Amino acid sequence: MCGDIETDCHDNWETLDWNNPDIKEVYASEESNIKIRTGKKDGVAYIYFSSNALYKKDDRVDFVSKIIENNRFEWENITLDVDHEKVIYIRDVWLS
Repeated sequence: MCGDIETDCHDNWETLDWNNPDIKEVYASEESNIKIRTGKKDGVAYIYFSSNALYKKDDRVDFVSKIIENNRFEWENITLDVDHEKVIYIRDVWLS
């Protein structure tokens, strides 16, 4: 088992294969690709469109580590000091 998905982590796994059941399962839920942080009530919202950090060279281990285990959203680490009513991160679901 690798992460929460039961298959061999080092199989012939393709990040560009949208028929891949692992990818379909993770991206089937809207909630898994959006993160909202709330702050001071000022009527301002920032929206960041985030990469999924996966590329053709990546394998299943990378997918599980970046998306499932760490729930990675690009920009989150450099926007921690942004304090507005809503800070919204939307993860790109297209695999580069």
